[in-house]
Amino acid sequence: MNIIKKLQCSILLCSAALGANADTKMDVSLIGGFYASSERSISLGSDKSAFVYSVLGAVTLSDNKGNQWQVSIECLGFDEMGGGTGTQGVGRCTWKDVDNHHLFVSVSTHGERNRYTVLGGTGKWAGAKGQIDTSFTYLPAPSETIFLGTDEGKGRISKPVKI
Repeated sequence: MNIIKKLQCSILLCSAALGANADTKMDVSLIGGFYASSERSISLGSDKSAFVYSVLGAVTLSDNKGNQWQVSIECLGFDEMGGGTGTQGVGRCTWKDVDNHHLFVSVSTHGERNRYTVLGGTGKWAGAKGQIDTSFTYLPAPSETIFLGTDEGKGRISKPVKI
């Protein structure tokens, strides 16, 4: 009888250890604004150009439980514009919350839409994965090498949580 009790206890301990990194999935919404500048641009014909960009901005991430995280964003990337297809490109970003915990994000731009893919993070965001799809709008800017805009969308982030 003692062997059975010990075996049951061992099974429970093993199960607890294996479940120590369960995933938490949260639906999130994103709303914010950005400032992008073109670092270098080349012409690809009369109506198309390619450029390296740098983005700074701020967004609020919200979940459906009322939690909010204010996040600064910094991105570097490469885009093409014109030719009737809108903006097309890729970039890499670091998002930082008020606790200076980071999300590492790739961005893929198609037309007036961004897909942010969360690749991991630090602190409370360690191990985070997921995607957020947004639509952005360019606003009037003071020059052709500066882009101002808003970005808004929804997605899902999952991250390991210690139980």
